Amino acid sequence: MSVYSTLKYPPELLSSIQCSDKSSIRGFHIDFLKQFIFAGTQNGKICILELGLPGKERFIKEISNFQSNKLVRIVKYNRKRNELITGDSDGKLMVWSVKDGSPVCKN
Repeated sequence: MSVYSTLKYPPELLSSIQCSDKSSIRGFHIDFLKQFIFAGTQNGKICILELGLPGKERFIKEISNFQSNKLVRIVKYNRKRNELITGDSDGKLMVWSVKDGSPVCKN
């Protein structure tokens, strides 16, 4: 994953981050309030990265990850419940507890 600053043209590369899973990222969500990046990969891994405060993007790091069974297609974070909602390649939705990386609800 590469992070660019768009404050000037052309955009400036700030950092390149490698998630624990080296496969393609298919689902992605940024929560600017809590400063988290959530990435779902083609191998079904869900990675949580700490974005850091504005101006500190160079220090983005992975803080947690957990495994889904299927290719993750979409990722959405519910900050009020501290849950992650994912959609997979079979059209199924899962709700995950971000605290412990376990499924809360499956559809």
